[in-house]
Amino acid sequence: IVGTLNTGVVKNCVNKGPVSHDMSLVSGNGNWQSVGGIVGFVDADTASTVSDNTNEASGVITGVAQSVNTMIGYGGIMGIIKPVGTFTNNVNKADIIASNITGVVYAGGIAGIDYNKPITTASGNVNRGNVSAAGPDAATTAAGGIIGKNEISVNARGNKSFGQITSSGCVGAVAGVNTKTISDSVVSGVVNGVTLTAVNFAGYLCSNNTGTISGTTFGTE
Repeated sequence: IVGTLNTGVVKNCVNKGPVSHDMSLVSGNGNWQSVGGIVGFVDADTASTVSDNTNEASGVITGVAQSVNTMIGYGGIMGIIKPVGTFTNNVNKADIIASNITGVVYAGGIAGIDYNKPITTASGNVNRGNVSAAGPDAATTAAGGIIGKNEISVNARGNKSFGQITSSGCVGAVAGVNTKTISDSVVSGVVNGVTLTAVNFAGYLCSNNTGTISGTTFGTE
């Protein structure tokens, strides 16, 4: 729907078409690369809003990056989130299949990665798609049911993921990598081949967590 959102509001949009990104033939690239079902890159100096949007099952996200940049993000709704803003009540139903030949890659059911400024509100988002990430370095490859890498947000709460999450590196039903705060998520599905249950789900929320993940519950739709 939107490649780069510099500022403003994206609301009540529906994407039904596949989104493809292929840089496999472009070597030596050092640029950020960001792909989303609704917005590719949320880049603004002022608060923006991405809310009440749907990426349908037919809006599959596929990407092959080839970049040494640390900002490589693929998400069912947004690829990369840079600024403060409101990101609520979005639904992703599509699969995300992401890889980077030469460097980092972050993939998430809602967003690939957030950075720079704390998000004002990220809540009520739902992921029903499968998410996969593959890269050469396990430490910088991440897939999460909600977000690939939560680097800055301290107000991500009440989001849900019910997909199959797979990564050659960091992985989780909530996030692949978390350095801040995520709360009150609802999860089920599969993480790297393990079917989540009410008994085991807590062990598969985020494999690389140096922040806080609290209040997560197991639930199915």
